[in-house]
Formats: sequence, structure tokens, C-alpha cells
Amino acid sequence: MQPESVSDHYGSGSLRQILGARRGCPYSPGVPLNPLRAMCAVSHRSWWHARPPRGACDAARDSLRFLLETAGLAVRAYPSAKPFLNALAEVENGCVITDVRMPEIDGLELVRSLKRRNYALPVIVITGHADVALAVEAMKAGAVDFIEKPYDGELLLAAVRSALSTYGQDRPAASQRTEIKTRLTALSVREHQVLEGLIAGQPNKAIAHGLGISARTVEIYRAHVMSKMHAPSLSHLVRMVLIAEA
Repeated sequence: MQPESVSDHYGSGSLRQILGARRGCPYSPGVPLNPLRAMCAVSHRSWWHARPPRGACDAARDSLRFLLETAGLAVRAYPSAKPFLNALAEVENGCVITDVRMPEIDGLELVRSLKRRNYALPVIVITGHADVALAVEAMKAGAVDFIEKPYDGELLLAAVRSALSTYGQDRPAASQRTEIKTRLTALSVREHQVLEGLIAGQPNKAIAHGLGISARTVEIYRAHVMSKMHAPSLSHLVRMVLIAEA
């Protein structure tokens, strides 16, 4: 198993397995974790790890496990989606962290497979910049969040804690849906157009080309949309729109 390239880490390549980081490396908030080929299911109760042959990817996966355990979480790690799905009977609760691009079963298909099997485990999808559209599709299929690379450990931990805290809760209340719809109606026509591009997973340049405006202008409208919707991230914005449309 070969280590990921630098371009994979920063999103320009295709990370073809599930996420992790190098064990034994000192962890500092704000420093991106190195992706690797592994899947983690995180819970408060149990701990387990399926090991492929030792290598750089194992060291990276061990580091992510170390980060999560240091935060008081327990972890099971899998080399790909198939062994994870085969072990679902052993999984009582928790949160799944997966890369969007993997061989055989990618992150989107994993989310869909869990839904077909009636497993309501929250899934966090890790995506490269070029794969935001796939991450959006994964959220539409049931993922609770997505994080773009590069990212830092604090961001990942915050997403995991949020997923675990909301695990098993009921669907969003009608009042929340109404509030989101009110925010949507406050957007201008152009802001709605930019929002549609963002929800489709389009980069700023693609949105600009479609609307016949500059990428810088799209950035300004995007900031307005995020502010009016009270959305701290693109994944939160996508979730809001999905709630409003439910």
C-alpha cells in the first residue's frame, strides 16, 4: 500500500480510500492531518481496529485514532468500506468518517448503502476541493456533514462531537424549517442564483461563468448568503436547504 501524494493531501489528487493521520506525530490545532486509507467509526463506548499490512497508511490511521481517543472517543478503523459494511452487526452506535472517493464502494455509495440497510449512523464525508459536488450529493443521501481538505484536527473533532450529540434525535422541528425558509426569502435574486450554484457543488469560477459575472463578485454574494443564512460553513448551508426542502 503506497502513501498518499502531497497533491492528494491538499485536494488536487484523488484520495482513494478513507481518512486518517499519522500516529505519533505531535498534534497541533490548525495543522492539517494527513489523509490515509482507513475508515473510522467513532463512539463513546467501544474500541476496535482492523489492520491491513503495516505501512505509512497504518501510521496515519493510528494517528487519527490517537487524536480521537485523546478527545475521549473510542474508535474502530477499517481499511475500506467493504469490511466496515460486513461488520455492521457489531456496530451499536457512533459516527462514521469516510473519504468521498474510494475504490469499489465510494463514500456516496457507502451513505446510500447504510440507508438501504436502515442504519442511522451519522456519516462525515471528507472531500477534496474538486469533489464538493459529490459531498453535497452524499449529504442529500443522508450524510450529516462534509469537510473539505485541508482541514485541522479541531474542525474534525467539532464535527464528530456534533454528529454524536445529535445521533438518534428526531427530524428537525417545523419551527426550525420555518426559520430557515424565512432566511431564504430574505435573499436577493442574485443571492438565490449563487446559492443554487453552491448547493450544486459548483466552484466560484463555474458559478461566475454561468451568471456572466466575475469570480470576485460571486465571492461577495457568497459571503452575503452565508451571513444572511447564519451558516458557518458550506456543509451547514447545504443542510439548511435540505431541511427547508424536506
